[in-house]
Amino acid sequence: MTVNLANNLNANKFYGIYTSIDDSAIIELTIVINELSAPNNLDANIVFAIVPEELINPQYGVSLLFQVEVSNPIPPPVRIKTHERNQAEKYINDLPLFEYGQEYRIKIELTAGTVVFYLDDERITDPITIPFADRIFWIGYTIPPGGELLANISDVVIHER
Repeated sequence: MTVNLANNLNANKFYGIYTSIDDSAIIELTIVINELSAPNNLDANIVFAIVPEELINPQYGVSLLFQVEVSNPIPPPVRIKTHERNQAEKYINDLPLFEYGQEYRIKIELTAGTVVFYLDDERITDPITIPFADRIFWIGYTIPPGGELLANISDVVIHER
């Protein structure tokens, strides 16, 4: 497997790593977020995305985001959202409140042109259509100036079937 580093994609200040994946892959990883903040009610996030190979940018793919959108209270609440290409972000409202310092297990399952996201073995999305053939798995973040990020992403495994 080859892992690539990208930054400053377009003017959107996305930073991340990515690798090519098959159409039917299962991706598993662990995340612990100790700090995620942004000043002046700007957005800061960590994103896990399936993106098109020709447009390596999470805005053009299907994403799971851990995002803060307000500066107060301290620490600000982390919202878990999905984003589909050319559509608005959607909050996943029925999850328990996100806790800083808590370990979460993420699973991303690709099957026959769709993706499903899991959090701690619980399915949190219905199948989402992936409208492109050549796929990249992206792990990245967006932090505006003055923002803070302290997180650990570990145990990343990609099973290609």
